[in-house]
Amino acid sequence: MELTFGQGNSIRAQMYPPLPKKFKPLIKGGVYSLSCFVVKKKSNNLYKPVSNEKMISFTSWTEVEEIVKIPPAFPMIVYSFTPIEQIHSRIDHKEYFTDAIGVVTSISSVSSRRSKGQ
Repeated sequence: MELTFGQGNSIRAQMYPPLPKKFKPLIKGGVYSLSCFVVKKKSNNLYKPVSNEKMISFTSWTEVEEIVKIPPAFPMIVYSFTPIEQIHSRIDHKEYFTDAIGVVTSISSVSSRRSKGQ
């Protein structure tokens, strides 16, 4: 789970059983106020969705309150672009999730293609 702050920063969050049963019905992709959680100084270094080295861990005392009146400038999505020249260097590196966005430049009939080495 990724959380976004009002300033546009983000942090990773995790919860262990049985907490997902408690919190999943409450968290539906909106804006929430959290309290009583633990901030870990170092997050898991595999497949991080965000570059923040800290992470939040929910506890049985964590409280979640939905914010109904969302500030107009609140960022609902936070992302970081990787220059196309650096995408190849992320192959076989497991530190961050990496997605590629492309642009359709032409349309043709279906055909098979194989990349080198695969």
